[in-house]
Amino acid sequence: MSRKIIEEKFKASVANNSPTDWFHEVYRLAAEGTMEVPWDDKSANPWLVSWLKRNPLKPKTKTLDVACGLGDNAEFLASLGLDVSAADLSPQAITMAKERFPESSIEYEVADFFTPPSHFLGAFDFVSEVYTLQAVPDSHRLQLLQGIASCVAPNGLLLIVARHRPCGSPKKTTPPFALEKEFIDEVLKLGFKRESWEEVVDAYEDTPIYRLIASYRRN
Repeated sequence: MSRKIIEEKFKASVANNSPTDWFHEVYRLAAEGTMEVPWDDKSANPWLVSWLKRNPLKPKTKTLDVACGLGDNAEFLASLGLDVSAADLSPQAITMAKERFPESSIEYEVADFFTPPSHFLGAFDFVSEVYTLQAVPDSHRLQLLQGIASCVAPNGLLLIVARHRPCGSPKKTTPPFALEKEFIDEVLKLGFKRESWEEVVDAYEDTPIYRLIASYRRN
């Protein structure tokens, strides 16, 4: 049922030229108890966790969790001793994250990463983007990537975790979309260099899902 609702809300948002309105609808329904947030696993993303275990950051690294949702990734980042800010497009998501982690030291705030707030620009030494780019249509995805990348400080690191579409595989018409390497590498045109690229297979409900974990350093 959640899958059908998401598809309906997404198509309606795109028809209204507002490709992110469906996020607000999902969190509104979740707050009402009508449905659960489908990407809420109530734990940090395992690919983010494993990458940071292999690539530890210095304590107090100024960190931004993009599209933080209900806060699990942000709280994990904070548990590593990082100086974490977390933001989401949805005010309802931010409210729910604060309610979920009332003792948190994280500054949760509402922000639109298509046009990030001025105090985010070039402000973070580590920016984590997990499953956000894959949630918007082709027509708006590059703008979102540019907005996220603009938050990275000089010599800072951008981490992208997303579904990956191997060459020749069919495209979907509703999220989550699988992204191509050529799109992710658009960040190279924004003054970044690639530091790492991993392609992994995630067995989910007996169906293999291809994912990528890529990091880019701002020059």
